Amino acid sequence: MDKREERSRSKKAILGVVLATVVLASVTVAMLGSIGASSTGGPCNIIAKQTAVQTVLIGQDLEFSNTDWSTAPVVYRYVSGNLENTYPVTESGGRYYINTVNWPTTGAYYVNGNSSDYEAQLSVEDPKVPLTLKVKDREVTTIARSTSLNIDVGGINLFDEDKVDLVIIGPNGQITEKNGQIFTDITVATLKSMNGDNAIDTTGWDIGPYTFQVKTKPDYACGLDLSSAKKALSIIEGTISIRADTTEVTELTVVRLTVTGVPGHQITVKSDPLSQNAYFPAGLDGNPMGVTTQWFNDTIDDDGTMTYAVEFNATGFYTIRVTDWAEVDSYDTVDISVIEREVIFDVPATIVIGDRFDLKGTANTGYTVTIAVNGEVVQKLSQIVIDENGEFSEEIDTSACDAPAAFKVPGLVTLTACGFVGSTTVFMVRPWLTASLSTDTVEPGDEFTISGTAAGSQQVDILIVAPKGYSGSNIETDQNQMYYTSTSVTQTEHTFYKTISVCDDLDNGRYLVMVLSPGSDGVWGMYGYPRLYNPHHIRDPDTALGEYTLDTRAQTEMLEILGDMIALSDDIIWVDYVTVGEQETLTLDPIADVVTGDSLVVTGESSRKEGTTIWLTVKGRYYEIVPQAAYVSDSTFNATFDTTGAPPGVYTVQALDGSGRTATTKVLIYTEGVVPTSFDTCAGSYPSIMGTHNGTITIQRRQWW
Repeated sequence: MDKREERSRSKKAILGVVLATVVLASVTVAMLGSIGASSTGGPCNIIAKQTAVQTVLIGQDLEFSNTDWSTAPVVYRYVSGNLENTYPVTESGGRYYINTVNWPTTGAYYVNGNSSDYEAQLSVEDPKVPLTLKVKDREVTTIARSTSLNIDVGGINLFDEDKVDLVIIGPNGQITEKNGQIFTDITVATLKSMNGDNAIDTTGWDIGPYTFQVKTKPDYACGLDLSSAKKALSIIEGTISIRADTTEVTELTVVRLTVTGVPGHQITVKSDPLSQNAYFPAGLDGNPMGVTTQWFNDTIDDDGTMTYAVEFNATGFYTIRVTDWAEVDSYDTVDISVIEREVIFDVPATIVIGDRFDLKGTANTGYTVTIAVNGEVVQKLSQIVIDENGEFSEEIDTSACDAPAAFKVPGLVTLTACGFVGSTTVFMVRPWLTASLSTDTVEPGDEFTISGTAAGSQQVDILIVAPKGYSGSNIETDQNQMYYTSTSVTQTEHTFYKTISVCDDLDNGRYLVMVLSPGSDGVWGMYGYPRLYNPHHIRDPDTALGEYTLDTRAQTEMLEILGDMIALSDDIIWVDYVTVGEQETLTLDPIADVVTGDSLVVTGESSRKEGTTIWLTVKGRYYEIVPQAAYVSDSTFNATFDTTGAPPGVYTVQALDGSGRTATTKVLIYTEGVVPTSFDTCAGSYPSIMGTHNGTITIQRRQWW
């Protein structure tokens, strides 16, 4: 047996004691006519025969009026027109009861019938006992002593005649009566009146914490046994006081002030002494509307509590004073320290032009910060959000068109937080490109890697030209076209890495490997093409190499084209060679000194196939003997040069085998009878673009279209 059943039985036990009262109430109801479900401030909700809907609350005990019900009634529940449940009554002392209602709140309930034929209709609800502490229309948690406190139970659905306790626990225990007001064994109607003319008078109440709670009295509330939520209230002295939500703030930060005092008293709020740097912004909290001022007068509201806002535009120590003019020498003050608004930056000391980086830092106040770069403010750096930890961060792409101009040129750049104390400097440097090959010789079907660093670039492009030129073997496929790929560069380390898988069937020889970076602007050539090359459409007008004729070019010509493209731009190129297949050789034999007019015989060795042409040149500083072609035979080659007319000097003999290999040696040509002493040894060789460059290759510009 649960507690509710025990309580119901105890209630039935006392029914005999109150029988005369109940009979009198029933007779009175009969005399007045059936008025529906009702409470008499007793243990049951009285259910009468009538057509009007009668309310039943979960947890109530029901009594069916014996003047209306001569036989035991039955409650039927219908859902969507179908009978779902029946609830019979119990009989005691000639009366009919249903104890501790625990029915669903959905469906239609009828007594002795259905929707078309019934003796009473019921509506089932959950009981509601809300509670809010107010001063007039404002919910409060703190009031000054002597303030009138309203008890708002709006929405309560207990019957007005039900009796409850307003349980008030103060610093010294429960308060059941104060200032002529009783808080126990009161009707719900009385409780409701405490939100109006019957508000609680807190004059003489103890200072300190309180809790308020509504509790039903089951034997006087139709059997309901429930409570509202507890509400906390702090009662403070009625004398004037002021406090600030913080006593150390930064400039231009709003500080909230709370003033408590006696309701209706006139007060003055000001900085003491008056300062033009301490002011009360118009319209904030309880500040005067329409004007920002250094002081103002006001009247304390009925709840005894006022809130205001003060702001400071200079550092220092300030005192805010509130004076109650209704009391002699009644005032209070609060001291506030104002410090500078400060930003501490957290950015790299050196940034490569074209890189991305996080512009971040911490601020000791505010919701946003605007950063100026060498005095320039761009949209991306305007009003950056400061999070709850005081931190801010914004990613900057220095190559983007909306990035500050100072991020695009080398030099020292100053970052300043607008409206804050705090700045820093970063040094912008030009991008660079380095690379290396994992090997200089590789076999068909094998692989090698290209790796390096490309600061300032988000990716690099790789071109590989076959020994026979652009239309020779593609190093990775069986196509006859220059190899092209691109690979990304890591953001933090600026590194890249690419593995090249060498095709099984391709031309052996020295392959020209070129790695290119678009530089800090991220585009190619002096005209800013978005792409370097399109292998599917080599004359693509939207690519930097699309303006050149490529398909007939040898390795040296491809180098000249790349040199022409990157001239007058910030593009960067790195060049090297990798040999595929057996290591081919080209050598020249030493040559003895030759007298002018004698024959100069040049001999050497080559691993190229029979009949391969070897081009031979003999050049001095001011004179060149007519070049000749030699042909490989049994791995050797030779040619004879006529030195007639050649001025004395040191000459460079060079052999080229058509696959990019060269060999050189020196020979002295002198006049017969004249002992050679010293000669100009300038070799007259061509400049090279091997290694790392930055758009300064000294190759004569040529047009290829």
